[in-house]
Amino acid sequence: MEDLKILTARFFDKLGNAGEENNNDMLCFRNSVAEFLSSGKKDDAFTVFFCYSEIFRLFGKGYDNIRKLIEMLSDHEFHSGELLSKHRDHYSHSVYVFSLGLAVYAFDGAYRKTFNDFYGLKEDDYYNFLYLWGLTALFHDIGYPFQLAHEQLKNYLEELWIEK
Repeated sequence: MEDLKILTARFFDKLGNAGEENNNDMLCFRNSVAEFLSSGKKDDAFTVFFCYSEIFRLFGKGYDNIRKLIEMLSDHEFHSGELLSKHRDHYSHSVYVFSLGLAVYAFDGAYRKTFNDFYGLKEDDYYNFLYLWGLTALFHDIGYPFQLAHEQLKNYLEELWIEK
């Protein structure tokens, strides 16, 4: 993952001082992404979620406001790994997707222009890309425990009431 780590670091270099009112939080965020890309550990992925939530104050309050969802996903990850043979770590997966998007935005000018034009962003608006892409990539699997529970209940009920 060293290449992705380097490319992601360059994204943050290009971000510069955007969001400097959260300068310490942004530095912590940058470091947490780098640490995750070095280790690939779920605990380091969690730190990326935490820092992102604190910087962008999701739903007005930051991490405290989404804590229940994140902790539910964490609890699900812990228990499902033991029960499901095809289970993947959604924390790590989401942070890898997030990091890949940062690298693409930083180094693909055509993609960056298309994205900015579509969302009405200024040229090279790294900060707003970070916000929008973070919401998309980091939280795209946040409802997975609910989806899995729904599918399991649906399968159980179909087996229970299907005439044979």
